[in-house]
Amino acid sequence: MAAPPPPQQKADVTARDSRGRPTEVSIDGQTYKVCSATVKDSCINPSQIGVVRSTPKKAKSAHKK
Repeated sequence: MAAPPPPQQKADVTARDSRGRPTEVSIDGQTYKVCSATVKDSCINPSQIGVVRSTPKKAKSAHKK
């Protein structure tokens, strides 16, 4: 039997980037950087705190078929 996934932690976002993505969170009074393409060491994985990274939606074309 597979082990159940670890429970997601409740985090309060304390800082966001220009796109509105969390860059820093607070969990139980401790502040952590959120891992990203530029931050890879000493950070928390976004999926551990319930952040879903989605790809930006493409703009619709003005051309009609």
